[in-house]
Amino acid sequence: TSLILPNALTYIGEGAFSDCQGLTGSLNIPENVTYIGDSAFSHTCFTGSLYLPNNLKYMGDWAFLGCHGFTGSLTIPEKITKIGAGTFDSCYGFNGYLHLPQNLTHIGGRAFSGCNYRGELKLPDNLLSSGEVAFQGTGFLGVLKLPSSLISKRSLPLFSLLPDPLIP
Repeated sequence: TSLILPNALTYIGEGAFSDCQGLTGSLNIPENVTYIGDSAFSHTCFTGSLYLPNNLKYMGDWAFLGCHGFTGSLTIPEKITKIGAGTFDSCYGFNGYLHLPQNLTHIGGRAFSGCNYRGELKLPDNLLSSGEVAFQGTGFLGVLKLPSSLISKRSLPLFSLLPDPLIP
């Protein structure tokens, strides 16, 4: 069974599709959606990619927690300035690249823990804070590029599980 959301949709509320079982295929959030609430899709397993629309401004805590069937790369839209706690925690099916927006200022604790992204991880220059173990257990291969704003906040232990950090 596929989940097809209507193009006119602008808001996905808290827990709206949490624990939905038996869904297959990709999840394409329509372009008009600007808000995805807390736990909106938590523990709902898809078998394809996740598309987040360019107009998206907010993703709640644990929005995609445990959605381990997602595959491919993930691009976080440019209008997102904060990624909440556990937003993509345990989405271990991702096997491509993670692209973070330049306007991102905060990454919540466990936001990407347990994901299997590849390639280098470049954190945006505007990033001011990152919660504990935001990237614990990720599969990044390559270089971690930290903005100087995080180094001054003693954030290096938060990334201790990643290989070969490059400090600007």
